[in-house]
Amino acid sequence: EAAMLDPRLRLAECDRPLRGQLALDGQLRDHTTVGVHCDGASRWAVYLVVDVSSELPVLVAQRALPAGAVPDAASFTLVQRRLPGLSSQYVGDPGQLAGQRLRRPVAMGEALDASALSLAPVVHRGQQLTLLAHASGMDVRVTVVAMSDGRPDERIRVQNPSSRRIIEATVRSSQLAEVSL
Repeated sequence: EAAMLDPRLRLAECDRPLRGQLALDGQLRDHTTVGVHCDGASRWAVYLVVDVSSELPVLVAQRALPAGAVPDAASFTLVQRRLPGLSSQYVGDPGQLAGQRLRRPVAMGEALDASALSLAPVVHRGQQLTLLAHASGMDVRVTVVAMSDGRPDERIRVQNPSSRRIIEATVRSSQLAEVSL
């Protein structure tokens, strides 16, 4: 939806097709400025504020959910809604909830925004896991203890219980961390 032009504005009729382009940094946002240009005999340009919205099926919370909760399909219902912004920022598939946790609270009736989700930790502080260390073409596996929670591909500190040595490793799964020496 574009804002109304000022009725006092008197633009000459354009003898060529109008050319539109995103203004400023060229990014499409909920509120975007669009330039409309006439490159004909009578050259002119106007800039309009445009509100972008999408009508799409989205997951809507059936009850209030606190930050840190593990969302599941039973907590949401799929509803067709017109929402501000682009469709890519909303979750419309219950399969996208797998392995996620809520970053912030979600109110009852609120459409689930992708920014409200984050990957849930697969490794928890105090958990034993296998550390796979790569060194000079040789792999060594040792049992270590996680010093913090970790998500896949996140770096966490782990401790070897026998030597008490602490190193940083990359979480690969709920049972494996990896480090190159």
